[in-house]
Amino acid sequence: MFEPIHKKVKKWLETTIENSESAIDHGWTVEIAEGDERLMVIDTPQMPFKILVQVDDDLTYCAFLTGINTKNVKAEEIEPILRGLLAQNRFMGLSKFCLIGEDDAICLRTDLYSKYMNKDEFNLALEAVIVGGRWLIAELGQTEDENRMVKEMSSLGAAELLKGTSKEEVVAKMSKAGYPEDKAKAMVNKLVVELGLESPPEAEEAKEPVKEEIQEQKGKKENPVDKYIW
Repeated sequence: MFEPIHKKVKKWLETTIENSESAIDHGWTVEIAEGDERLMVIDTPQMPFKILVQVDDDLTYCAFLTGINTKNVKAEEIEPILRGLLAQNRFMGLSKFCLIGEDDAICLRTDLYSKYMNKDEFNLALEAVIVGGRWLIAELGQTEDENRMVKEMSSLGAAELLKGTSKEEVVAKMSKAGYPEDKAKAMVNKLVVELGLESPPEAEEAKEPVKEEIQEQKGKKENPVDKYIW
């Protein structure tokens, strides 16, 4: 019997193959989006960030959503950032940086034609996003342990808020776990909006230039992630 491609992809991701060097074979946790079984958020303890996978009949993509919003950044500030990312696209292989969503968030994405995709090709797309995501973390001056901490705190905060825990209590739990209080407050305020628990505040002009987070590329630099290593 014919099996839909999105169900094949889910099986590929959830199946662990010992001693495999392919990222896809490391037993990912797959969360299916409510009301859309073709949209998945995949995760593994070995990764410092989650990856979004969308499998449609025509196109499949893997994406790393950074949460770095550029919509309200002044043109003179955003121009060198976009120029730097577009320049880096030359060295990214399959994956490319783009903007996504209403806030023009920076995203790293790899697209494949679903009709012609097999497991090896999907694995290449997945690994391309992993390499690019790790490069970006290095560019932002973060270690993978720091970024993994953000991922864990985000999951903890979302779970607590959905259970009805107050924002103050969630911040306290994060602080007790070793996460800085100011960052915990900012994350909780963002989560309550993303989860639909509060209305978003009125758009304000970005106070901190994003260019402080991403430095413009000055020619080809040594890539912190020269080779994919699981």
